[in-house]
Amino acid sequence: MKKNLFELTFCQLFLLLIPITINIYLLRTISLDIYGKLIFFQAIFNFLSVLINSGLSNDSLRDLSKHIKNSNFSIKLNEYINAKLFYMILSLIICIFIGFFAKFNETLFYVSFLYLLYFFFDFTIFYQVINRLKLNLLILIFSYLSTVICLFSFVKEDTDILIVPLISTLPYIILNLVVLIYIFKKRSLYFKLDFLLLIFKLKSNMKYMISNLISSIVTKGIYIFIGIFLDMKSVAIYSVLDQIVRAPLIFINRISSLFTPKLVNVYNKYGLNQMQLLFIKYFMYVFFLSLFIILILSLLESLLLPFLLKENYQENIKHLYFSILIIIPLISLSSLCALQYFVNLHKESILFKFSIYFLLVGFPFIVLNMYVYELKGLVFSYIFVEVLAFIYYLKKLDFNLLKVLYENKFR
Repeated sequence: MKKNLFELTFCQLFLLLIPITINIYLLRTISLDIYGKLIFFQAIFNFLSVLINSGLSNDSLRDLSKHIKNSNFSIKLNEYINAKLFYMILSLIICIFIGFFAKFNETLFYVSFLYLLYFFFDFTIFYQVINRLKLNLLILIFSYLSTVICLFSFVKEDTDILIVPLISTLPYIILNLVVLIYIFKKRSLYFKLDFLLLIFKLKSNMKYMISNLISSIVTKGIYIFIGIFLDMKSVAIYSVLDQIVRAPLIFINRISSLFTPKLVNVYNKYGLNQMQLLFIKYFMYVFFLSLFIILILSLLESLLLPFLLKENYQENIKHLYFSILIIIPLISLSSLCALQYFVNLHKESILFKFSIYFLLVGFPFIVLNMYVYELKGLVFSYIFVEVLAFIYYLKKLDFNLLKVLYENKFR
């Protein structure tokens, strides 16, 4: 566990370093409007990444971990890859259709299609299950260095924005392709197109996928609505605020994925009560980690915002920054309950029900406030919805978290 935690921590640092380095350099090199347009286009691909990658990851990690030592492992792996391939093709069709709209009919958008392949070749959970995270880390290091070198060498002005998707994705895609072919050959693993496995995976994953897609409307799709209702500069400013908190959120969630094999194993061996005790331990770990990150980001505010936004930094943005930090523990703990407890117990319906509530009530509430009060309305309505989400997931736990925590602390 500790070895995996160490390796996965460094993997996630490099996964975060690539977009952070690129975005910081672009913010210092190109105009805010052009940067906002890049983020606006990328919002489509980041949203579709839920289909291709993250929407399949947690239940696949659970299934692959469960069958790692038996013959069903190849079947579960093929379910996972077949689904990734299907969703990538579906995403490509969606993007081609979107390209007919004038706002997206630009060369930069079409070049960004490479992000679909980038997300397809993210096989972090596979490396994690076969205990080869170190190899994944090497891929990330080499692709990161290649991207940074090309970025500093070739991107100097607004017109160079067209090559950013190329240098951001190709090193990672090529390295992963080579390594995966090598591992599959060495371990006598195989991939075959299997319609029946695909249908089974799509059916079993449907509620979880829908839940992920709906929750991603805010985290990934909101940039599209900002670009439509406000302007590209607002897209860029919100992107800076969002990325500052999104980086630690991704980091915490990826670290939390390490808990899956342990929770599944404890549940299978010792039952629900022992799993609940272990879950509480992880809950407190994520809670204090979130508070620590908020403290660090609060102390760095006077350095981060003026550096990233330059002459566009204003006092009102400072208030938005401190407000949006609140979502770090809210989302981290909600995600922990959803992905490491409900999904592991095959209770995806709880996630699905919340997603429906969010789609019908929460999202319209956020968009309406954004339209009326602009970025201020967006941030504060977003926080309000995340508070409700956190309360919802706590209430759905089949045990009293505080009571169990108290009883075991003084036992």
